[in-house]
Amino acid sequence: QTTALKHAKDVKDMVSEKKYKIQYEKMKDKYTPVPDTPILIRAKRAYWNASDLRYKETFQKTKGKYHTVKDALDIVYHRKVTDDISKIKYKENYMSQLGIWRSIPDRPEHFHHRAVTDAVSDVKYKEDLTWLKGIGCYAYDTPDFTLAEKNKTLYSKYKYKEVFERTKSDFKYVADSPINRHFKYATQLMNERKYKSSAKMFLQHGCNEILRPDMLTALYNSHMWSQIKYRKNYEKSKDKFTSIVDTPEH
Repeated sequence: QTTALKHAKDVKDMVSEKKYKIQYEKMKDKYTPVPDTPILIRAKRAYWNASDLRYKETFQKTKGKYHTVKDALDIVYHRKVTDDISKIKYKENYMSQLGIWRSIPDRPEHFHHRAVTDAVSDVKYKEDLTWLKGIGCYAYDTPDFTLAEKNKTLYSKYKYKEVFERTKSDFKYVADSPINRHFKYATQLMNERKYKSSAKMFLQHGCNEILRPDMLTALYNSHMWSQIKYRKNYEKSKDKFTSIVDTPEH
């Protein structure tokens, strides 16, 4: 019996008014006695001592009677111990109580113990099984089995290919974002094939000093400072008019 089935049965019993009335009738005569605390006993005795009515009533009852001195505590204790040890007193008490039947109401802890015994009982288990026969709840409906079934579908290669074939025609090209371009460039840098092809090209042609960065910078500066190049560019752009957009300063 799983936790979910037990919970369903408990909820059904709680909602049922018939079950509620049966439990109410069973628990009607059950009570939990609370023993008197020292404070309550002291308050009760103080009330009896302070009451004039109780005092007069006791006085009227004992007015013409002879009062004997009570036995000391050790004598009373010794007499009780003697009676307890005596076999004659024990047999007298036993014979006087032979035909007497006492019905003691169940205390809450006894009621709980009986409920636990019913839960462990095989007879009660078979009753629950008979009650569950027509409901139609199976073991593989539990959350764990449902999750395992879904994982089996996700891990299946057949299901994966089926979804791919169904969505293949719905593919739309999306332009590469800067992050994708960065990843693509990083992949090319890490590609050993590209690296080896560049190394082979350098081995065949050698390393040209003119292609050094400092040499290229020097060539570019020489080209910019050359008056021949400057006049050539001036002659090319002499007959061309360039309009300047008005700025706030002009």
